[in-house]
Amino acid sequence: MGSRTESLFHYTASLDNLKAILSSRFFWPKYCAEELSWFSESKESQEKVLRIAHPMVCFCDIPIGRANEHTRRYGSFGIGMKRKWVESKNINPVTYIAKRDSKITSALNHVVSAATKNFQEPELDYLRFFIAHIKPIRGMVSVHQSKQKTTVDFYKEAEWRHVARADGIEPYLSANICDDASKLKSHNNKAKNLAPLNFEISDISYLLVDTEEDVVEMVEFIQSKLRNVVDTKERSLLLTKIHVLDGIKKDV
Repeated sequence: MGSRTESLFHYTASLDNLKAILSSRFFWPKYCAEELSWFSESKESQEKVLRIAHPMVCFCDIPIGRANEHTRRYGSFGIGMKRKWVESKNINPVTYIAKRDSKITSALNHVVSAATKNFQEPELDYLRFFIAHIKPIRGMVSVHQSKQKTTVDFYKEAEWRHVARADGIEPYLSANICDDASKLKSHNNKAKNLAPLNFEISDISYLLVDTEEDVVEMVEFIQSKLRNVVDTKERSLLLTKIHVLDGIKKDV
């Protein structure tokens, strides 16, 4: 298999999450806090843990057979979406920057500084939206929402990102709001209700589960719980797209 596929994948930590995506036929944008200390040229700012969160849905452009590290980090349940759908939704690949003292980072800092002095909304939000699609080549992340952090080479994730924008939701959240579980849940629910990333069953190319027992459970779920929302033909096609992750890795 080549280094890219005709599908992009969204991985999640549980079968229930996968079922929820199928039941609703949309991906739920959630506010994901990311460190921004790499972005600043100020030594003082670099030493602080600066974080900001945008409402987003993330996909990876990694062939299944090469996704071992990715699935260990984000979960062994996934949904593969056809590239045609991804591009139709204006989901974009992330831009990775190698060094915080690079010319690109310096140029961005100058642009942000000038914009802060001279721009008003919505121009500032256009800039924030652009920056939301930029990441350093490596950084620290929590694994499966635990407090334990590990260093990750982000560029290996080949991430494509949908950053949600809609009336009624905040374009970004500061770290203090993200650290308040109640406030974060409220903002995530607003994003779910006001900015869903919709798809059709025909846009799906793969359903990935962890075990053969999960296959049985997923088949039962599709045949029963989706009976009233998905027609017979689509349910039949969906069943053919279920794969045990470790099994299909050996074949691709």
